[in-house]
Amino acid sequence: VPALWGALRFGRLGGVVVGLLAVLLYAPFVLPEIEREGLTAETAEGMVTFGFLLAVGALAGALAGRARTQADRYQTLLALRRALEKGKELPELLAAAATSLRASLGAREVVLLIVSPEAWPLVVGSPRVHVNAAHAFRQDSAAAWVLATGRSLFVADVETDPRFGPPRPIGPRPRRLLLVPLRARDGLIGVMTVEREGEFPREDREAVETLGLQLALGIENARLANRQRRFAEELREKVAAATE
Repeated sequence: VPALWGALRFGRLGGVVVGLLAVLLYAPFVLPEIEREGLTAETAEGMVTFGFLLAVGALAGALAGRARTQADRYQTLLALRRALEKGKELPELLAAAATSLRASLGAREVVLLIVSPEAWPLVVGSPRVHVNAAHAFRQDSAAAWVLATGRSLFVADVETDPRFGPPRPIGPRPRRLLLVPLRARDGLIGVMTVEREGEFPREDREAVETLGLQLALGIENARLANRQRRFAEELREKVAAATE
């Protein structure tokens, strides 16, 4: 029970640690018996108990961690959907989406680079981010490569990667960058960049890929809604003018 509690409360590491403590508390009853009697049915049962305690902590912790990860991804999808359903203009929607994604992913920065027919190029990020649009979309930039190939790009360390300028002093933790293409029904509409400090495991990168698909569909729907709203306003003005 303590091993199971540690796994559910603290994840795999907590389950293993509590299971190991349980093994250490149980060892004085088993190890002296092994020294006296050797490997008997009773002592073998004690050794199996050792393994069982550790296995319960590890497996339950892994399952609990996976469940928490799935719940976090679901909450992130909900937050993104809420940000894209506010009925505002596209730049405001993108700013809200970038802020929501930054908080949900624990990212240092989130920047959305959109190929927008209304205002090209459109670069929106979380509040403290300031990106030059011409610099972001230049031909040798990482975003231009993602738009040209339609493939994601993972940068293990921005500080030392030559594609992001000359090498700079390395911080205490590497700055990792993931660029994901935003693909809608009519093709690529932009790039989402997520920057994190420290670890950026494959599971989190796959979650960003999924969020990119949802974000692209949300942007496409927001564009269609804005076009319909503008068309309705123009039609209303024309009807009013014709009525007068």
